[in-house]
Amino acid sequence: MKKFHLLVCLTVCAVICFSLIGCGGNSGFRLSYADGMNLSEGYDTDLLYKNNSDFWGGDSGVIYVSKEQSEEYGGYFYQYMSECAGVANVIPSTENGETPPLEHNDKGPAVYTSHIMLTRSKDLNNWEVCGAVDDGMALYVDKNEWLQNALWAPECVYDEASGKYFLYFSARSQKNNDELRALGAVYSDADENDEATKWDRFYLGIAVSDTPVGPFRLVSSENVYGDADAVNKNGEVVTAINPAFMLDKECDELFYTDEFKAASDFKQKDENFAAIDIHPFFDENGDFYVYFVKHVSSGNVEGNTIWGMKMKDMITPDYSTITMLAANSYHRTDIANAVGTAGKTFVRVEYKGSTYNDPAYPRHLSSSYVRYTTYADGSEQENNEISDGAVVEAPQMITSRDKDGKTVYILAYSPRGVGNYQYDVKFAYSYSPLGNFIKPTEKQGATILGVDSSNNFMSNLGHVQFLKVDGQDWLVHWEWPAPFAGKDAGRLYALDSISWQYEESLGFDIPVSNGPTTSLQPLPSVYSGYRNVADKAKVSATNVVGDSEKYINDGMAVTMPRNADKELRVKNKTTVTLEFDEPVSIRGLLIYNSYSYASAFKNVSEIEFSLAEKPVWHNGDEKYCFIFDLPFNVEDYTVGIGAIQPGSAAVATFNEIKVNKIKITFDADDKLGSGDELRISEITVLGK
Repeated sequence: MKKFHLLVCLTVCAVICFSLIGCGGNSGFRLSYADGMNLSEGYDTDLLYKNNSDFWGGDSGVIYVSKEQSEEYGGYFYQYMSECAGVANVIPSTENGETPPLEHNDKGPAVYTSHIMLTRSKDLNNWEVCGAVDDGMALYVDKNEWLQNALWAPECVYDEASGKYFLYFSARSQKNNDELRALGAVYSDADENDEATKWDRFYLGIAVSDTPVGPFRLVSSENVYGDADAVNKNGEVVTAINPAFMLDKECDELFYTDEFKAASDFKQKDENFAAIDIHPFFDENGDFYVYFVKHVSSGNVEGNTIWGMKMKDMITPDYSTITMLAANSYHRTDIANAVGTAGKTFVRVEYKGSTYNDPAYPRHLSSSYVRYTTYADGSEQENNEISDGAVVEAPQMITSRDKDGKTVYILAYSPRGVGNYQYDVKFAYSYSPLGNFIKPTEKQGATILGVDSSNNFMSNLGHVQFLKVDGQDWLVHWEWPAPFAGKDAGRLYALDSISWQYEESLGFDIPVSNGPTTSLQPLPSVYSGYRNVADKAKVSATNVVGDSEKYINDGMAVTMPRNADKELRVKNKTTVTLEFDEPVSIRGLLIYNSYSYASAFKNVSEIEFSLAEKPVWHNGDEKYCFIFDLPFNVEDYTVGIGAIQPGSAAVATFNEIKVNKIKITFDADDKLGSGDELRISEITVLGK
């Protein structure tokens, strides 16, 4: 990627500044700027990024490590890559511990394997390999330890109490045998080559390291508690021989009574609990939870569902709290598990038991929960609009607050499975971290990030990582190398910002992605030093339709049809004014176009900056500077016939100026479409 640096010609500015008069009658100088109109020639990479569809890394966990947290490793984002992402990140060692080249692993039996390609970035855009094991890997696994391969969706969290980094993941275990049982292995011996049992050896695991780059080792009493004989809060010595979570074994022992096991239909009721997609989450009061997916297996025929559980510490599960949180649209016919219309997605689930742990309904069994296609008031979803199919997976938990200040738990998930191009990001909500979760309707904002009728450039977006860094919210997500191709050939990295929008029907702010995009977007402020300061401005506009001025600086670039009317609407032409109570130093503007081609603009006639002080790089004393005829990149940002790429903007970046007012003028001939209105989705001012 080329880096475009701005060079302001002071001599030229001094010559022409007195001859420039804006449409408001003010005189000043012309501001030199970069507009990103020729992306192949470069753009201002100090401030902007573009999703380039060229970096592998699907279902990966991403964290930010600050300098305060670690002087040596701070200032970077770290991405822990999944082994299903198109990345070759399982490396067996040789007998003497030397790693052979990837292209020929034929130097003898492996003493260990290394897993999880680890990369780091200062800007969430340019990445470099940094893992401490072998050629950039993060996790070291001895040959007798439980993990074999298919290590999926690793997520790392930092534990302030211990100063350690804990890595949560799912993986396929080794196939158990007599030799491994002699060491204490109790995991499955199912055949991965048998279609009926190929998922049975998927478990949840944890690894630990003193640094974010590793080497991570599978958790044990010794590397977590400092004593190989120490017991966890369940009274067990922890070793790396078995997975950290033994959901099937431990829950069977906890919840099955002798009476339940003696029933004639016990074998029919019993289920395997193969699991994937673990997500660790600290509640605001410090409580720790994990969320995960019960995967289809030989004992679970109904597809993928989302579950949650509280932890006693970083590595000790409280199995008694296990709860199904979100179901798909699979209707079991062998048991009475569904209430509502067949074929419709379940919008909520409830535990059947009359007590919290009812012996008649073991909490870890899918059959112990009733699924509803109706809401609590009996209303039905319209037109099967939720349509989650047989898969809900990839849980991520974030929180909001309702109008009364109560915490709302927002459980993001991906429906339908990665093979479906509508592998989007949706959410369910609850007032408790373990339920009861409700899926809102699409009109209420159910989709956080999704494909769109104006999108021919990016699909299969699901399984995300939420990040909040330096007061900004980000959504790391994925895409297919060939959009809408119908075949999983690996996944590529992508990034979008998030805004929070109040949803009246729910009574709380919901997350809305400003993507997907392949257009120029602002980089994280923790890297660039500049953030959107438009929300600090008093906003006004001329020729406004309704009260649409409020959408100019609400933080949302409209990328979904449900929000199409949440834009500034004007009659043909307008002057938008952003006035700041205190001067702000700025380096860029992004003026986001309308969601609708008919209301879009192709040009911005004039931008007038009222200077609070003389720029240090300028030798005149003018009070104003101008940009004239700022273009929108119609060629690159038009998709199909008569559609604008959602979330795209006219861009200007420039040397720093300090301003107290910005006036942006559109004339009637700036319109691109033929509609009656000109619409502007959002204005972002990069300042500090």
